[in-house]
Amino acid sequence: MKKLLAVLAFVAVVLMVVVPNVCADGVCEFAYKDDDLADSVTESVYQSDTHVACKVVVKAATQLFEFTEDGCDRCYCAEGLGTGYAKVYENFVRDCVCHDMSHADWYEKEKPTAVTFTMVEAKADPVILLAVSAVCLVAAIATLAFVRGRNKGFVAGSDAQSEFEERIDN
Repeated sequence: MKKLLAVLAFVAVVLMVVVPNVCADGVCEFAYKDDDLADSVTESVYQSDTHVACKVVVKAATQLFEFTEDGCDRCYCAEGLGTGYAKVYENFVRDCVCHDMSHADWYEKEKPTAVTFTMVEAKADPVILLAVSAVCLVAAIATLAFVRGRNKGFVAGSDAQSEFEERIDN
């Protein structure tokens, strides 16, 4: 029984860890560097029909500012991350030392595909349902009998094993 529980726990952990990673919607990879930002340009824009912006890194003077979701810090704001149209722009707050953007590195991943669910009305044959229920009931009873037999020490082959070991010793 302990082995069965250990196997079930292992399967549950694998399903919780592996399946979400396999089903994740794409990898965030470098797309391009927008370094055409003159002093008068205060924003950088990302646009794609097939991908979504997943990250932008702003370089200003010697500092880097990374955004992976929409939001603002004391000098810059990012909007539209996770979509096909995103932008990052200067948003200088009073009394903060901010510098003009020198460039923006845009990262992207493929657009998630839409999943459509269709409801299908299923009409099950009562005879098949009864047969499947009977098989499940028999399997449950057999499992319980096996587990109870192991707990009482009646394991198939154990008596034969000990008899065999006695013959070897004699």
